[in-house]
Amino acid sequence: MTARRPGPGFPALPDGIAQRAIPGDLNSVFNQLLELTAQRTGLKILFEDLSGITLDHPDLRLEPRFRVHDCAFCTLAKSTAEGHAACIRNKLAVNRRVRRRNGGLGGQCRLGLTDLAEPLARHGRLLGVFYFGSVVVCGTEVVAKANIYRQCRRLRQAPEPYLRILETVPRVTVEELGHHQRTLMLVRELSLRLIEACGLNILTYSSASGSQFMGLQRKLAPLVRAGIEFIQHRYAEALTLADAADSLGCHPDHLGRLFKAQTGLGFHQYLLRVRVACARRLLQSGRFNISQVCYQVGFQDQSHFGRVFRRLSGCTPSQYLHQHRGGRNEGSPSPA
Repeated sequence: MTARRPGPGFPALPDGIAQRAIPGDLNSVFNQLLELTAQRTGLKILFEDLSGITLDHPDLRLEPRFRVHDCAFCTLAKSTAEGHAACIRNKLAVNRRVRRRNGGLGGQCRLGLTDLAEPLARHGRLLGVFYFGSVVVCGTEVVAKANIYRQCRRLRQAPEPYLRILETVPRVTVEELGHHQRTLMLVRELSLRLIEACGLNILTYSSASGSQFMGLQRKLAPLVRAGIEFIQHRYAEALTLADAADSLGCHPDHLGRLFKAQTGLGFHQYLLRVRVACARRLLQSGRFNISQVCYQVGFQDQSHFGRVFRRLSGCTPSQYLHQHRGGRNEGSPSPA
């Protein structure tokens, strides 16, 4: 199946988008831009936020499906802890290459799907990376299948489920891929103009080591790195250790012991630190009150939020708000 080629310019918002129920805080202009791009092209698009900028304005918030690779093929690839960790390593490597090149690139992942990667950057500041595609380029099917067999042998997995899903992945020609690359560059430029229209100062943002998972260390076990990714993506939800273990395909006790041994923090302690780090960013932006920040970062009541914030930050949220309102952004959320 060949993915639909977008015509010149973007059409009016498709009915499917207008009718789709999206939470109010996620029905942002940025979210709609990516939704429209996905609908118009038939390809998967996501934004890897390396700076935390999508947290700083209501019109930049994104649904989880525009933050991670979640097509059927990628979901299968991340269904085990080892596979999940391998996908993380692959994305980290691409982010580093994009940073070094200061430009976009395209290529196959470890299992044969092709993505375009395009940096969102201005004034030397890398804010994030767009990923666009999750397709098979016509003529590369043999290479894709060879990659699947090789990876499945290494991870001791059956290749048949991957091969079945591979048949359903959109095919594009090299010419069409070039057209999609131009579409992605337009999305990048529109995104930069949106950020400027939101009144955000790009010079106050920074990203470390080319990944939103900047808390990761090479010495950590793949399962622990996958657990950290799980927290970084879903800290605003009501998460438990059991939720993470179920998603990663392991026993909660095993994940909890390994997490504590390698990070020095329990799973819940690490989660709280990520939430408080994000809360400090939001308070510092001056755009949200304490109640809004409390619920946006995953706390269920303000009293608990206040106690945890004071324990980890050395002051209350109101004191922090008074001290840091209008100050410099701190980068993407990571445990303090």
